[in-house]
Amino acid sequence: MNKFLEKLQIKLTPRFIRRIQRIENQININALTIQSIANKINRLSVNNENYYFQDHYEYWRAKRIVAIVEHYGENFFKGKKILELGCGYGDIGKVLISIGAEVIFCEGREEHINILKRRFPHNRNYKERKGKEQPNKLYIFYSLLSSKDRFSILFSMLSLSYFL
Repeated sequence: MNKFLEKLQIKLTPRFIRRIQRIENQININALTIQSIANKINRLSVNNENYYFQDHYEYWRAKRIVAIVEHYGENFFKGKKILELGCGYGDIGKVLISIGAEVIFCEGREEHINILKRRFPHNRNYKERKGKEQPNKLYIFYSLLSSKDRFSILFSMLSLSYFL
């Protein structure tokens, strides 16, 4: 790399070299983190079915999973009981399970609940519905908070006002 920079006639000051090394280190760390998370996502795969809300979902999901685990660290989630509100297909909870958390999925859509049951047959899934299309959100939220279950973490990618 130094010869390449010399050809470009860039002065190799110690400060410049340190900056390049920091950038290279950050690139390596990010690549390792993404690969580590990808391995964890694949490790717990119950089956090879892929579920998508829209085309951008895969990127959206992976980006958030990496950010969450990077921010808190894997040890933070070990042994914690997590309630994931509006979990969709359970992709984020799946990673949290793989690093040692117990995840309870809360989802209002019948088709998502059916997929969750196939993907996670041993997990409990909260489902309360009233009406054809929309669950009675306030009832679901109240029943979860007043249940005998106690959660270490309440997790939702949605605004909590969605549930009220």
